[in-house]
Amino acid sequence: MYTEGMSRKKVHEKMKGWFSRLAVKLVVILCLVAFAVGAGYYTVRAVRRYLQEQRYQAKSAMVERELVQCAELCTLKGNYADLVNIKKRAFMGLARSYSIVKFKGQLRAGIKDFSQILVTISPDGNSVVVALPSCELLSNEITGFAVFDDFQNVFIPIETQEVLSEIEKARDEAGLDFIRQGFLQEANTHAVTVFQSFFAAMGFRNVSVYVN
Repeated sequence: MYTEGMSRKKVHEKMKGWFSRLAVKLVVILCLVAFAVGAGYYTVRAVRRYLQEQRYQAKSAMVERELVQCAELCTLKGNYADLVNIKKRAFMGLARSYSIVKFKGQLRAGIKDFSQILVTISPDGNSVVVALPSCELLSNEITGFAVFDDFQNVFIPIETQEVLSEIEKARDEAGLDFIRQGFLQEANTHAVTVFQSFFAAMGFRNVSVYVN
């Protein structure tokens, strides 16, 4: 016989079953959402790490390419001028010749071997540390000369090679004077400034340059 109590019991059981199924569905949905969020988080991290690695590799390749193209770097030039006086005497001083020559020269100092430059780029590609070798004298060349005064005795003429030898001696001494006065140290300072500007222009936010 069907009674009101039995009807309420069935309705209660039916609602209980419906809530149970709903709870299961909610748990499943929450699990899926949690999985999706977790997967998305790790995917974003993986993509970000990949992009950082790509940027690091791209910047490293760009730096290497730019440095390889440089055979040497002159960071400082120095110009000078001097006189050389060549005298020759013979026959008890009765025969003599002399020549006064004015010459100009130029010194160049900088980095000769770019393979000695050590570049360290941070993983995020934002910072770079550059270790430079100490600058050295690249050249000391005569850029011109002219005879200031000259007297030649036919018995003891002054040969061209004698003049050139004296000019070379004066050139070498001028180069030593520049070095004694701190020419290479100044070249190092200029080199640091050049590389700081160079890497800043390449997009690095933090640039540290020093000379070994």
